[in-house]
Parts: sequence; structure tokens; C-alpha cells
Amino acid sequence: MHINRFITFFLILIFPYNISSVLADINDTLVREDTTRIYLWNEHARKNLGDNPALSIKYAHKALSYAQKLNYEKGINIAYQRLGVANYYLANFNETVKYFLLSLKLSEEKGSKSEIANCLNWLGNAYGELGNNLKAEEYYLRALKIYDGLESKEGLSECLGNLGIIMRAQGQYQKSLDFHLQELKIEEASHDKKNVAITLNNIGTVYYLQDSIPKAQSYYTLALKTFEEISYKEGIAITLTNLGDIQRHLALYDKAIDNFTKGLQISREVGLKTQIQTCYLGFSEVYAAENKYEMAYKYHQLYSQLKDSIFNEESSKQVHEMTTKYETEKKEQQIKLLNKDKEIQTKDLQRQKTIRNAVTGGLLLVLFFSFILVNRFLLIKKQKKVIEKEREKSEKLLLNILPKETANELKLNNSVKPKFYEQVTVMFTDFKGFTTIAEKMSAEELVSELDFIFKKFDEIISKYPIEKIKTIGDSYMCAGGVPVGNSTNPMDVVMAGLEIQEWMGGRAGEGEKGGKGESEKGGRGAKMNLKEEEPENKQRGECESESRLPFSPSPFPLFQVRIGIHTGPVIAGVVGDKKFAYDIWGDVVNTASRMESSGEVGKVNISGETYKLLVGAKDISPLRYTYRGKIPAKNKGVIEMYFVERKN
Repeated sequence: MHINRFITFFLILIFPYNISSVLADINDTLVREDTTRIYLWNEHARKNLGDNPALSIKYAHKALSYAQKLNYEKGINIAYQRLGVANYYLANFNETVKYFLLSLKLSEEKGSKSEIANCLNWLGNAYGELGNNLKAEEYYLRALKIYDGLESKEGLSECLGNLGIIMRAQGQYQKSLDFHLQELKIEEASHDKKNVAITLNNIGTVYYLQDSIPKAQSYYTLALKTFEEISYKEGIAITLTNLGDIQRHLALYDKAIDNFTKGLQISREVGLKTQIQTCYLGFSEVYAAENKYEMAYKYHQLYSQLKDSIFNEESSKQVHEMTTKYETEKKEQQIKLLNKDKEIQTKDLQRQKTIRNAVTGGLLLVLFFSFILVNRFLLIKKQKKVIEKEREKSEKLLLNILPKETANELKLNNSVKPKFYEQVTVMFTDFKGFTTIAEKMSAEELVSELDFIFKKFDEIISKYPIEKIKTIGDSYMCAGGVPVGNSTNPMDVVMAGLEIQEWMGGRAGEGEKGGKGESEKGGRGAKMNLKEEEPENKQRGECESESRLPFSPSPFPLFQVRIGIHTGPVIAGVVGDKKFAYDIWGDVVNTASRMESSGEVGKVNISGETYKLLVGAKDISPLRYTYRGKIPAKNKGVIEMYFVERKN
């Protein structure tokens, strides 16, 4: 556009009288071309939202830049919304909030209720992904109030569904069901079978999270039937995977594998790569539960490889499309200039020569500025890569200190509010005779041994929704039910404690058999044929799964561990300003410590409170309990205690 105007100015200087009418026509054409170009770029941005959101952002930025220069408010508002949605698909949720707040301001000035409700709905989506469920709920409720007054019920049902999902994320399952049932009523009235089936799936998930397995299975089955009626293959694949998870939960492994197989086949037909990943992960978990570690490892490898391939394909596609678009626009510009030249040739030979010279000069300027822009683009791209790498380093460092949810809150609000949790299960471990054994080891040997053991503890608890809190000397402290509350934390922590004792016991047994022959077997660095499963996303406190024997014999005197577990309410938060530390406080912490000191080596000692919560699910419990009676605990009086172990 700037080059065209330069040519216009150049022609005015040469032909101030004869060419004035031609220039007026050209300027009118340029204005129309500008608004049309804005519309087309916004439309390209919309079409690429699902398949290539990165490309969608590029189109939307072009539309926004031109629309702002023309003060074209409609084009600006549409570009803001395209940028908000595209960044949401790329998980840039802070950018989503930024652009939809800008769009909301314009929509409110224009008084468009439908656009206001749409902005509020997307703001709720973004805050939900950022972990700020209360803010998300606030925006959804504001959107719901507006949708209630509109004739179209499509936005209303979508908003109700979003509220159902956010309530589910907060553990408010009854409210979640209420919203989904309202959504279902609207969709059934409009005979929207596709969204009816999606809502049935969501309801099934709520029941699944409440351990209401029969109800969950019933809703998933009904959703599957509806998807099959309308031949919606994506929905069929997702629902088959959900049913596979149900059957895995019920230990019906053959049926689970059958559903994962069907879901995988359909996902491959449709090209649902993310769903193929989910099926691979389901296979891996089923085979692991059946102790078929080779198959579990195989599918986990397929899962990881597919994830990497998706990333590489998307990156390659973005670069290719960007290059193609640049070359296409360049050719279009050349064609326009040549057509203008031909038009002017028919009027006057002298004018033709002058305009051709002007066009040539313009083309040279285009090439010159294109060269500058390309170099600038490459420089910015290089700088962005450097900045992104540094950001990733900072992100990893922060996640090594704080849980992901807490880190997100800190980045969003520059502070973390303390939170109260009604039910948290705390575990303490401690080594018997640590001081005596430590005196026989050098400082390097002691730190190396503790590092090795605590890394294994980190690896074990990472299999469960458990957060490592800290280590104090030879004591290791972790908790389930924080920073995201759940009802499964007593079982999660006990299973992790049993696995720690089994690993320590197995390591002691290998140490006795290995003795001086450890170096022949490979010692701590020995490799096994079956690699332990590597956690998909490494959070703070997690460590990489190493290719070593499950029980690595130690060249040092063997530690024996006591484990104590107690459940109750805590307050969790972040302390410190320059150095952050995530911690929990409450009487439950002291009591869990007393459970450890009152226990025995090789045993997992739990309190009566934890026992009561565990036996509530005894119909499928894999545990056996030994009542120890009421045992005195320091500063706690007498406490009912139990030893817990696996049935098999």
C-alpha cells in the first residue's frame, strides 16, 4: 500500500494536471482493496484456526495492522477475536485474555450483546486453562446472563457446558451435572444430536470422577450409540477410548484393549493424531497393569514418537505456508503494476514511458524494502528463538521450585494466595540409624547415596498425583491432594509408600546377594532390558527414569526406612520473596511425622483417620490392614495406628 502511494505521489509531481482524474480513480481503488484485503486476511485467519493456529495469527496480525491504519473498527474487532482464539489453541492463554479484553471493550462500545457474550465466554475459557477457576466462573456467569436474553440458544448451551466443565475442575460435581443437564435439555430440544452426544460424554466423565462407574459407563454407552447413529467418527473414537478407561479401571483388560483397538483404528482413518496418542497411552497403561512391560514400553514409545512427529510436522508446515504466501503476494504485486502500465500505454506513448519508469523505480523500491524486511524478519525470528529458550529455562527453574498450578498463579497475579484444603494426606520417611551409618561414609558418598535414593522416591511419587514438599536431612516429605484437591489422595499416598518400601526392601536383598560382585553386575549404572516408563510431563520434584535395575545394590551400608502417613486439613502456600518455597502447615503435618517415628522399618504406618478413608473403598481395595492399637505419640497422646500392606 505504501509503495502504491509513493507511485501516486511521484506521478502527481510529473503530471499535476493531465493525470489527476486517473489518480483519483487509483486512490479509490486502493481504499477498496485495503478493506477487502482486511476481510480476506481475517477470513484466512478463521479458516486456519483449527488446522494451523500459528498461520492464523500471522493473517490476523496483517488484518489488524491494516485495519488500525484505516481506523476500520469492524476489521479491528474481528482481528482481535481471531488472535484470541488462535492463541488459545496454541496454549498462549495470557495472549487470549489480552485480545478478548480488547475485543470486549469495542463490543461494549458498539452495544453488540452477542459479541459481548462471546468475548466473556472465551475469557472464561482462557482463565480456566490458566487455573483461575473462580475468574473463569465469573466470566461464564456474566456471559450466561446475556445469552439468556438472546433468541439464539446455541451460545447459551455452549456457555452452560463450559460452566459444567469448570465446576468439574473445582470438584463441584453436583453443580457440574446441573449445568450439563440444562445444556442437554437445550440440545435435545434443537435435535442437535452431535452436541447431545458430546454432553453425554461430559456427564459420563463427571460420574467417572465420582467413582460412579456404572453410571459413567451408561452415559458413555449412550453417547457412543448417538455418535454411531450420525456416523460422527471423531466422537466414536473418543467415546471408545473413554469406555476403555472404564474397563481398565474395572480390571477388564481384554475389553479395554478391544475398545482401545477400535478407537485407534477409527482415529487413524480420520487422522485424529491426538486421539491416536491417547489410545497408545491407554494401551501402555493396560499392559503395565497386566505386568506386560515389553508391550507397555512399546506403546509408550509410540506415544512419545507420535507427539514429536506432530510437533515437527506443524513447524514444517508453518514455515512452508509462510514462504508460499510471501512469494504469492510478491507475484500479485508485480502483476498489478504491469496491468497498470499496460492501461496507461494505450493513452499516450510519452505517458507510458514515464509511468513505466516510475513503476520500475517502484519495483526497485519494493525489492529494496523487501530485502530489508526479510533481513529484519530473520533477525527477529532469531531473537525470538533466543528469548524462547531463555523463557523455557526460567519456566523449568520455576517448576523445579513450585507446582505447575501455583507457578501459573504466581506468573498471572505476581503473588500466590494461601489455600485451605479439607483433605490432604501427608507422608514422612526417615532412615533408621542414619547418623551411625553416615559417620562411616565420606561427605561425597553420603550426598551421592541420599541423592540416588531421593531421586527414586521422586520417581515413584510422580506416578501418582502427589507433590514433593521438601527434604530435611534424611527425612523426605510429600503430600497428596495439593495443589489440586482430590478424593483419592489417601490411596495414592499409601500406594506410593508401599512402593517405596518394596524398592528399599528389594534393594537391600540385591545388596546382600551382590556384595563385592556388584561391579561385575554393573552396580548402580547397570542397564535392564525393560526400561521403566518415563513420565510424560516432568513437574517440579520429578526426575528422569533411568535405564537401571529396579533394585540397584548399594556399595555403602544399607539404609532401612520408616514411613508414616496421616490425613487431615492443611493450609498450603508460598513463602519467600527472592527464593520461593511451596509448603504446607497444619496439625496433620506433625501427626504424620509422629506416624513415622512410631512406625517400624520396612512398614507403612498409617493413622486411624487415613484408615477410615481407605476402607470406604474396600470393595476393590488391594490392601490389608493390621491394627496396632492406640499407641502413645509425642505431644499427641494416644493415636490409633495400623500397618498397611498389599493383599498379594
